[in-house]
Amino acid sequence: MTTKTTTGASNNHGMIPIILAGGFVFLSHQLGGFFGVWLGGVFFDRFASYDQVWYLAIALGVFSAIAHLLVRERPAPREGLAYGG
Repeated sequence: MTTKTTTGASNNHGMIPIILAGGFVFLSHQLGGFFGVWLGGVFFDRFASYDQVWYLAIALGVFSAIAHLLVRERPAPREGLAYGG
């Protein structure tokens, strides 16, 4: 995370949720790396080729891209802006 992002998020939500989110991101990244490598080996042992692993990776990438396109971001409401303060 960058300093600007961390500072903005901590101002809106507090430091504990930011620390928990960072920990969750780190944990999920490590688990994803482990299962990606492990499943690659399982698929290679079963099919004697990495072709199915590539097809799965492409399918997950397309699914991820579509899921991100469906996200509608809106600015968070901020107190006091309606009255100029």
